[in-house]
This record gives sequence, C-alpha cells and structure tokens, in this order.
Amino acid sequence: MVWIGVAAMLLFVGQAFIQLLVLMFMTDTVEYGQWKLGKRNESITFSVQPFINKIGGALANGIVGMTLVLSGINSAATPEDVTPGGITMMKVAMIFFPLACILLGYLVYLLQFKIDEKRFAEIITDLKARGDIAADAR
Repeated sequence: MVWIGVAAMLLFVGQAFIQLLVLMFMTDTVEYGQWKLGKRNESITFSVQPFINKIGGALANGIVGMTLVLSGINSAATPEDVTPGGITMMKVAMIFFPLACILLGYLVYLLQFKIDEKRFAEIITDLKARGDIAADAR
C-alpha cells in the first residue's frame, strides 16, 4: 500500500503541473487567435476552460463506471467472484488506456503545438505593427 500511495501522490502532483501548463498554453493561444482571426477572445477562451475540465471529469468517471460494469467488478460480491477476464479488462482500462491517451496527447502536442518563444515573439511583433496591441504590451 505504501508504493500505491507514493505512486498516487506522484500522479496527482504531475496532474497539477499539467493543468498549469495547459493554462500557460492557453494564454499563448489568445495572442495567436488575435493574430490569426483579427479579434481578441481571451474572456471566451478562459471562461470555457472550466467547462472543458468538467466534461473531461465526466468522461473519465463514465469510463471508470463502464469499466466496472463491463469487467464484472461492480456485480461481484467478493474479490474471488471477479473473473480473470474482468481483472484483465480492469488492468487494461486503468493502466494501458490512460497511458495510450497520454502518449497520444503528447504526440498531438509535438506535431500541432507550434508556438515556441521565437514564434510567440513574431506574433507579438506583428500584432504591435498592426496596432492590434499596445507597443509597450508584453
């Protein structure tokens, strides 16, 4: 149980960093959206984030619930009543499926998120030149 506790703590500490990084990525996309679309929508961008978090939590809870029902763990009276197939399904759904989703998310980040420091500076410079943001901003 000690190792499970340590692993859970590391997982949740990592989750806090992930949420902070997502918030930082969103702040960069506000200027990108203004540069690309000609309109600044930071209030909409940031007000939608809690909604996205709630939907993500609901989907996660739905996946856990369906896994419990489909694996037979929910209806098992004792741990011995769970079939080996149910245990395998639970392991796959709770270990390998999240790992695959994390790797897929990282791949999308590597291939699609193109705003690095240099690109962000170019966007800000262009917005200043167009007069879309104040010259002393950022």
